[in-house]
Amino acid sequence: MKADKIVSKISDIQVLRAFAVLIVMINHMAYGGHSRIFPKLLQYGSTGVDLFFVISGFVITRSALPMIERLPWRSFLYEFVVKRAFKIVPVALAWVAILCVSFGIVAALGDFRFPPNIKKEVPWILTLTYNYMAPGQPALAFGHYWTLMVEEHFYIVFALLFPFLIKRRMLVPVSIIAIVALWLWLRPYSSNQQFTHARFDGLLIGVLIAYLIPNGITLPRPVAIVANLMLMFAIWTCFAFPIPHAYSVVAIMAGLLVSIAAADINSVIPTDRYLRPVMLWIGERSYSLYLSHPLVMYGERFAFEMMSQHGLHLSMQIRAVLLTAAIMLVGAASYSLIERPSVAAGRRFLNARPMQQLKPAPAE
Repeated sequence: MKADKIVSKISDIQVLRAFAVLIVMINHMAYGGHSRIFPKLLQYGSTGVDLFFVISGFVITRSALPMIERLPWRSFLYEFVVKRAFKIVPVALAWVAILCVSFGIVAALGDFRFPPNIKKEVPWILTLTYNYMAPGQPALAFGHYWTLMVEEHFYIVFALLFPFLIKRRMLVPVSIIAIVALWLWLRPYSSNQQFTHARFDGLLIGVLIAYLIPNGITLPRPVAIVANLMLMFAIWTCFAFPIPHAYSVVAIMAGLLVSIAAADINSVIPTDRYLRPVMLWIGERSYSLYLSHPLVMYGERFAFEMMSQHGLHLSMQIRAVLLTAAIMLVGAASYSLIERPSVAAGRRFLNARPMQQLKPAPAE
């Protein structure tokens, strides 16, 4: 596949990012005390992380292919690592620091127990071992960081092997063998589904989609709209039913959804004057929203506990609306103040180092 066949930023993929982070947030809100707000069927949005994995594999491969064609391996490795590091690490570490400071302040002000494992969790995050060390531990402050560990592990292997596999035309067979091995042996015998070796299939499915069909599957738009809506609903509610091999089924459905969305014909959410721009806005900020929303949920719980002690009570519906608004505001602030500046700093860092000219890669 030639890099010049790749189109630029895909708006339908951004909408999918928004959908993924929203159903994860609903899942966390439901299990964080707001279960009465959402129908039981819609409380299984943890599958949004599997959709994120497929999107990540797809996006990173589309970005990497032009670099591989124009750069030697060492230059590719350098640029890839710098871009990923400036994109992911500053925001992730900033929210580790913000959560630790916030927990300390709140514990000092009121009857709020400091999470007992937080002193262990921070080293696990720094050493990229969180998803192997944290499962099964009680009262985790950074439970959602396991997904970052899966992606970081994948990016390390990707940076080292991807150019080699591309140049020797081995990417497709090796990826298929790895996915089949995960489905048949690694996942069934894994003691926890947050382990990287039990959850990388979605990332590889995204890689294969980007390599084989970078501009997606072209369907008549009405057919694509119906297919996308059905797949989105199925991914959202899959864990509500006793489906065998549910994680693998979700990864396959997420792959189909990304394949259709990659055609970018406004089929994920049909062109809408109000909803689509909102989803695009959320999709652009999905990473910051994902990292920051647990802190906002902790804050909401503490604030309303303090209010109830003084005889002030709000309905669960009003609390959910206020919580959602606060999550969006904090996520937007994180994106504007931390994420975007760190990505820009990464570009400046790369521009300051003379290297072989590279045509702009597709935006992420």
